[in-house]
Parts: sequence; C-alpha cells; structure tokens
Amino acid sequence: MQIVIINGSPRSKGATGKILSMIKENLMSIDKSIQICFYNLGEIKPRFCDGCLSCYRTGFCHIKDDGIEEISKEIENSDGVIFGSPTYGSNISGQFKVFVDRAHLLVEQLLKNKPCITLTTYENAEGGAALSILKKLVRVSGGYVSGSLKIKVEHNKNPIDSTATHKLKIITERFYKDLQRAKKHRLGGGILNYIAFHFVLKPHAIRNKARYNRTLDRQRINSIKYLVDQ
Repeated sequence: MQIVIINGSPRSKGATGKILSMIKENLMSIDKSIQICFYNLGEIKPRFCDGCLSCYRTGFCHIKDDGIEEISKEIENSDGVIFGSPTYGSNISGQFKVFVDRAHLLVEQLLKNKPCITLTTYENAEGGAALSILKKLVRVSGGYVSGSLKIKVEHNKNPIDSTATHKLKIITERFYKDLQRAKKHRLGGGILNYIAFHFVLKPHAIRNKARYNRTLDRQRINSIKYLVDQ
C-alpha cells in the first residue's frame, strides 16, 4: 500500500509539516508495511506553469527539472493522498497553487477513487476557506475526502496538543479503513466530479481534440478500469 503526503508549506518543519508528520507516524503505527512518500514543496520549489498545454496533449509537463512529474506519477500509482497547506490570504499557499497548476491532477483524474485527507493550518481566520479549496481539488480530480481538519495555531507554536492528537488519530484510522475498501468505492468525486469532468472538461476537450488528446485518452482508460473492476 502506497501513500503520498504533500506538504504545501514553504516551511518544511512548520505547523503544517508537524501535523502531517504525525499523520505519517499514526499510519506507520497501524501498518508498518505502508510505503509513504512525503514531499515538502518548500524544499522542492516547483516552477510556475507556463500555459503550454503540453500536459493536455501528452499527459506530461515539459518542465522536468523540479521533480513535479515524478510526484504526479507517485500520486497516480498511490492508494491514497494526504494534502496539507497553511492558510495565506484566505487561500492555500503559493507553493501549493503552483503544484496544482503543474501536477495535472484534474486533467488526468489522478485521484480517481482514492481516499484523501485534507488539512489546513491558520493563525487568524479563514482556515475553512483554504480547506474548502483542498476538498474541491480532491473531488474534481476524482477522489473523495476521507477526512478533513483545520487547526488554528499561532506562528511558530507547536500545533500538536491533546485535542489535535485525538482528532488526528480518528482521521488516520478512518483513512486507513477507507484505504482497505477503496476498490469498492465507486462514487469517486461524486456529483461535483461528474459535472466538472463530463459537462465542462470533456466537452471542451472533444471540441479541441488536437490540444486535449491525453484528456480523452484518460477518460477512456478510466472507463475501461471501471468495467474491469466491476
């Protein structure tokens, strides 16, 4: 079983990173055989998307020197994904937004039928707004939210207290159970994903086949996988 954890904070050892590390430890305590790939976007420093649409045509980004393509592949091959971001300006971090632009999660439907955890930290307000963005990302990319959490914490303070520890334990256990039965989960991102893909992205891709070859291929692949799994 393989899990990918994405820390969207520019500080790898900040509050978000500490919470994600605890989730990792919780998972390992449940099942030591789990393989966990933990990525700190603040260390990776992903380059900006330049809007070339290469990912739509080929399924790959032409930028190869920052490791984002490798992370996308890890996500595609994973059984579940955990996303975490601090709240900046009522939104996810800049690093996380650049990652989303580059990782082609939506166009490739890389989270198809995968359970995901979404987490945000915030100091003042709007942690829920950033959390909603992460949850929507999961759903429109084909996944489903197994658990979500926002934690209020002062800058440079330890976010792990007894309350957070208890909540993280519950979320981790639920996530692990969802991983176990993930192949039986057929709703994917639910109604939001269905509308986003079948009524927005797919019709646009069909009208512009030359530019969106990979999008159409991915849809055919997912349809075949669904029939095989049945």
